[in-house]
Amino acid sequence: MSIKDENERSFSDSMNDYEFKREIGFGSFGRVFEALCVANGEMCAIKVIDVRSKRENLNRIKNEVALHLRLNHQNVVQLYTVIEDENSVYLILELCWGSLNDFIKLTFDYNNSLLRVRSEFANTNTRLNDYNSDKLKVFSKSISNHNDSTKPAKRLLSFATIRCIIKQICNGLSYLHRNNIIHRDLNLKNVLLKMNPFEQNIMVKIADFGLAFDMNSQTKFDLNASPITPQGKTICGTPGYISPEVWSQSGVSKASDVFSIGSILFALVTGFTPKGELDLNGMNPVLADVISKLLCNDPAKRLKIENLLLHPFIVGHLAASHLPPFRKLTNSLQLEVTEKETVKINFIKSNSSIEVSSKEDRIVICSKNKSFLHFTMENLPENHWKKYMYVWRFVELIKSRTPRVILHLNSNNIVSYKNFSMTVLKCCLMENNSFEANLVNNVTKENFVLNSQTLKNDFESEIIQSLKNYQTKCLEIEESMKKLENSEFRVFPVILGRKAKTKKIERNHSLDLSVTIDGIGSVTLLPDGIFKVEFKDGSSIVTGENSPIIFQSNVGTKQSFTAKDVLPKYVLKKLSLVPKAIEELRKQSILSERS
Repeated sequence: MSIKDENERSFSDSMNDYEFKREIGFGSFGRVFEALCVANGEMCAIKVIDVRSKRENLNRIKNEVALHLRLNHQNVVQLYTVIEDENSVYLILELCWGSLNDFIKLTFDYNNSLLRVRSEFANTNTRLNDYNSDKLKVFSKSISNHNDSTKPAKRLLSFATIRCIIKQICNGLSYLHRNNIIHRDLNLKNVLLKMNPFEQNIMVKIADFGLAFDMNSQTKFDLNASPITPQGKTICGTPGYISPEVWSQSGVSKASDVFSIGSILFALVTGFTPKGELDLNGMNPVLADVISKLLCNDPAKRLKIENLLLHPFIVGHLAASHLPPFRKLTNSLQLEVTEKETVKINFIKSNSSIEVSSKEDRIVICSKNKSFLHFTMENLPENHWKKYMYVWRFVELIKSRTPRVILHLNSNNIVSYKNFSMTVLKCCLMENNSFEANLVNNVTKENFVLNSQTLKNDFESEIIQSLKNYQTKCLEIEESMKKLENSEFRVFPVILGRKAKTKKIERNHSLDLSVTIDGIGSVTLLPDGIFKVEFKDGSSIVTGENSPIIFQSNVGTKQSFTAKDVLPKYVLKKLSLVPKAIEELRKQSILSERS
């Protein structure tokens, strides 16, 4: 069984062609050795699993091999070939320098041993990047006694280093998720580094697929699963990285892997994994925001990988390059998106300002004495964090209202929603990656807007599936158009299709009877036995015998209720007036017929 890259000489399928050099890892799964493949002269790692003493792990081995052989991605450890004999299974793997766990421990030891290091090399300007593998091995004995529960370092790794690692984990994990594979055991030891990170650029490799879960497979191997345990609901993984839904056996999903990314990110910042109540006090607010969203207890609200890659911490700066120029003035603030694609807020009372670039990591603070201070996201002083968060929230608000892709649809895109026939007129993918759809009620001819949050809270399978398909189309359009965009040529916003012409409906007022009622407002009989009551305070209710209740407040907010829903008190109060209004309408109808 081999995966052969066109640009790489294949590895031998015979153990006689391998020379074992040294042991580089061990665990319950077996042992890992650094080895040379004599057949092609390439170094590799060989994972040796003793099947005689590990018969109970046979399913896990089969799972790991079956999944891993399918994978081929730059951020996933390559499995070259698998060799078996009567005693062992040998996984011939891509050789890596070490794990994130090794990197953190070495970095932590360096930070806490700086005085000792400087004393040893008193005549040199020693920096962490000056150390090679041999120098770092000096600390290995003291480091090996440490466990994962280390005390937090003031700054363990730079933002740039953390950003580089998380981006690559996301790329590898996105590849797995696109292939419907959930890793289920992402942790510091299972994320490897191809080369020595102290000497070369960081290249991340996701490893160990023994607990991976194939959502497409009818046969899912699981070492810990009992016959009565639902597939995908087994508690497995590494404590500190396991999501709440896995602990509670509520089921595993792609969001479970995202939780593990949050734990890894927390460890890269502090040196240890989160335990108990999450305390992010004193942490840079941008960093704290992304960690809290990754470690959210509710998997449905947890940050998705595609949104994580758009987060300012991961991007490295405030992403606002596609926003149109905008200015807003309040009693205390002047907010502006400038022509130069910077975001600026003037604080009127303190006579100070903050200006943030959307192209690079540059923050300029102007104090009341007109002095200018320049910072980055990483070194921004704590007393300016609040100002930066004002800018970020302002940008997120504008992004949520700025379309990136607009898709106009034909008039035959009809879906069912709340027992009504609805036509989808337009779909928009916003700059903050949210999605919204504009629909028209084919009975009442009223317009509705359903956004990402509405769809989460108001689930109806038919319309959800239809709108998800449109959302996928918008994402595909965005991905295609990205390839055309460069510094000289802007393609967003993209508008496809022709705006639907909404025909003005000429109502026959002899058929749509409408009357005014003292103390209530007016009531109108619409087609198909639908009644619309418009109250004096500007609110309205649309209802009928077999149709849902649509309530619109005096500020234009619409809510829809079915017969099974519990109605709010303010809706019940208005609804109690409807029978009287309909009775008055009936009386007026009889009088008009007699006359």
